[in-house]
Amino acid sequence: MNSIQPAEKENELRALRRLMVLRVAVVVLVMVLIATFRDQMLLIDPHAPALFYLLVPLLLPMQWLLQAYLPWPLSSRVGLTFVVDMVLITLLMTATGGLLSPFPGLFALVLIAAAPFCNRVMVLALTVVAAAGFVLSAYATAWWLHLSMAPLSPLHILLQVSLLFLVGGVIAAVVERHSRLRHAHQAAEQGRAQVQVQYDEVVRRLVAQEKLAALGSMAAMLAHEIRNPLQTIGQAVELLGNSPPAVMTQLQTAIHQEVERLNRLVTSMLQYASPLQPSSEPCNPEALLAASLAQMTADDAVTVTIDCAVTECMVDADHFRLVVDNLLRNALLHASPGSEVRISMRPLQGKRWELVVQDQGGGISMEMMPKLFEPFVTGRKSGTGLGLAMVKQVCDANGWQVRVENRDGGARFVVTGVCNDG
Repeated sequence: MNSIQPAEKENELRALRRLMVLRVAVVVLVMVLIATFRDQMLLIDPHAPALFYLLVPLLLPMQWLLQAYLPWPLSSRVGLTFVVDMVLITLLMTATGGLLSPFPGLFALVLIAAAPFCNRVMVLALTVVAAAGFVLSAYATAWWLHLSMAPLSPLHILLQVSLLFLVGGVIAAVVERHSRLRHAHQAAEQGRAQVQVQYDEVVRRLVAQEKLAALGSMAAMLAHEIRNPLQTIGQAVELLGNSPPAVMTQLQTAIHQEVERLNRLVTSMLQYASPLQPSSEPCNPEALLAASLAQMTADDAVTVTIDCAVTECMVDADHFRLVVDNLLRNALLHASPGSEVRISMRPLQGKRWELVVQDQGGGISMEMMPKLFEPFVTGRKSGTGLGLAMVKQVCDANGWQVRVENRDGGARFVVTGVCNDG
């Protein structure tokens, strides 16, 4: 038994059912024609139509069983049923007058119906069977009814047989062409599948290399960021033993600051590396902005103003606070003394919102702008370089967009998003 995939088996059965429906329709049409024009046909026996009516209901189920369940290739199974069709047409043509029968065209119809199922050799073989059946029917009818062949009858037979071979040859050529196209398509699909596999493998390797390169770069930057505070702490510890009280206080303050810097670095790294799973909930953006400002330590010379025109929005409150905290902290650290940091939030069309954090710290250099949201990129010696990278990561996880521009003497960060429905 051939190993056929379930989808291919289902397509095959569907095609065989269509063929069987066509066969039944042709048989019904033939029966109707016989019943209608019986008096005008040259019947070899008055009971011939009745015999045909009895024979067909027996052969149709047999043909279905042969083509659906015989353990042969599809073309062989269907070809056998077409041979049975040729035999039936030969008997029908013989019973209804041979050369005078109205049914020789059924031979060509069978050849056309065989095209989707049979190969070129099978179509040519069916053509030979059809021609032989036509000749046999013509001479068998004449012999049975003791009729003399007219002088033009051999020419008529030759023309009909030539026409059958012409139809069969054209169909065989079409079948051969279709077979070549099918094989070419299969070869192209196999080639495409191989190329896709190779492409996927190349992409996988490139992604793995990029991950390793990013990991190596991050490890080098992290080592550099950790080494500097450790060197400061180590030098301070060496000087603690022989230093006067005033210097010891300064050294202790320096150690404390460097430990805090290391703590911020580790906390930022953990936040940046942790997976983000947004969970929207109703919140008051103005309250979140005020809470973020309240926990900031800013220079008294810097003024912070908040202008929030959004009263309620469905967002992840923790993620929103994380974005606001990092943007506000960045603005306060870069703001010039006596300048102003403005935070505003307004609604946009389509349930969208826009958050703007504007400082007056001189803006961002053009060299820094393209890589501003990359990890460990910072313009301050004491910075970790993870704050803005975390902002970008949170925005991407929530479907928000973040951009930055130099405007009004400072940096202007703009975050836009959608108030989710829940």
